[in-house]
Amino acid sequence: MRALLAAFALALPAAAATPQFELQAGGFHGLDFDLDPAAAEVAVRAGVDLADRLTFGVRAAGILGSSVPEPQSPFALSPGVRGWQALVEARVHSSGVVQASAAAGIGIAQLSTWQVNRSETAALHGDPAFTWRLALGLRFGDEVAASIEGAISQFRGLRPAAVPGQFQEQPSPVTALSILAGIAFRI
Repeated sequence: MRALLAAFALALPAAAATPQFELQAGGFHGLDFDLDPAAAEVAVRAGVDLADRLTFGVRAAGILGSSVPEPQSPFALSPGVRGWQALVEARVHSSGVVQASAAAGIGIAQLSTWQVNRSETAALHGDPAFTWRLALGLRFGDEVAASIEGAISQFRGLRPAAVPGQFQEQPSPVTALSILAGIAFRI
């Protein structure tokens, strides 16, 4: 075990550690394209790239859709979603000017509003809870790069509606898709 730790300690300085920073913007939508709401999503990611293959970092995102107040009449139809997400993330990627990547992150998130596009249902509101995110992407460039990324995330922590509607949506975990474009900087 000591030999393994010593080999790792010797290899770490030889590996290039490059700080990275990325800004992203795009769209967020629940998996049910007929009923689930859509919103804009903005995110910032910061991390350290090790040996031009593996990046460890943090990611923070805001989901900037419409907010539905509580209590709401069960007969009002006003779909909306608003929330945030904070993750620790690991990402593997190819090297070169064009990079393919796969990322996985875990952390906390909150959907403060989740209102589906269905009459006679009230908005659900949530508390901070566990979240996960999986993403695939492409990056084009070296020091400054353009990126595109598709991701799937799951949000938990929704509470039952204060004034439930006749066909009320239940507070189960919400799975959503994101498509984001970004700009990344290698420092």
